[in-house]
Amino acid sequence: MVSVIVPAYNAEKTIERALNSILNQTLKDIEILVVNDGSQDRTAEIVTGLNSDRIRLINQENCGQGIARNTGLKYAKGDYIGFVDADDTIDLDMYKSMYDAAVKYNADVVQCGFTDIRNNASHTRAIDRSGLVIIDSKEEYAVNHFRGLKHTNEVCNKLIKKSFLRDNDLWFDDTRLVFSEDLLLNIKMLSHIERVYYIDKPYYFYNISDGGHCLGGSGERLEKICTLFRMGTDYSIDTIKPAIRCVACNVILEYCADDNDALKVLNDKFVKECINTSMKYKSSLKHSLIMLVIRVLPIKMKMKLIKRIIQHRRKISC
Repeated sequence: MVSVIVPAYNAEKTIERALNSILNQTLKDIEILVVNDGSQDRTAEIVTGLNSDRIRLINQENCGQGIARNTGLKYAKGDYIGFVDADDTIDLDMYKSMYDAAVKYNADVVQCGFTDIRNNASHTRAIDRSGLVIIDSKEEYAVNHFRGLKHTNEVCNKLIKKSFLRDNDLWFDDTRLVFSEDLLLNIKMLSHIERVYYIDKPYYFYNISDGGHCLGGSGERLEKICTLFRMGTDYSIDTIKPAIRCVACNVILEYCADDNDALKVLNDKFVKECINTSMKYKSSLKHSLIMLVIRVLPIKMKMKLIKRIIQHRRKISC
């Protein structure tokens, strides 16, 4: 069985669409755990109104998405765990394809591609090719797949063996403390993961709203991002810490470019360590030189350079 966990907070406009995409899966051996995270709208009423014996509604006080996902994990009966956000949808063959691969290859994790949807425009983040990765070196996997952006930061495009999570005591952290609890879980998984199967199909449809979590104002965002990577680095085995610090450097500098209060963050000891690691650890000469310049420039000039680099990078990716 596959248990699909759907955290929901004030999701009355989208929850039925999300649940129907799960109920209509070609894989029928699915239970759906909707964790109603203190919604103040008609979310619970809509879920109940679907009248499906495959849906279990769990009500709790508002604690954030990370704790809501943990609640779902505690009640999950399936051998494999999937996650769908209440404003997203999935391809009808997603869980059959991923479950079949998980069983056939005894994978700890199966990952598929994404389609990002924003303002009626879509962008596909597919995987180069399908196949099994047997991890003999966790450092090599962290460098080539996590730092190399093949192993993505999300959990919604993954099917995870429940025993893998339970045996390694892997849970989500509180979203009120860290910026992205699913990225932190992926970092923690790197210390334990042994078999990953990649599927080159973009089965997950990720709806990005202008008021969404990843697009919100700065506020305490940078501080929470730094907390996330500190926690992930502290948790991880020594051989993969450099790769995590390199990813942390990229992410933190990306958000610094949009935050006028980033000067304090750039003076942080951990951030300086991440920049230094990114400069030295398995980097191209060009990247190392850029990191060196960022490291030695006065703080205000440092900010100007970071903004210019990030703006250029975004222009190329468009």
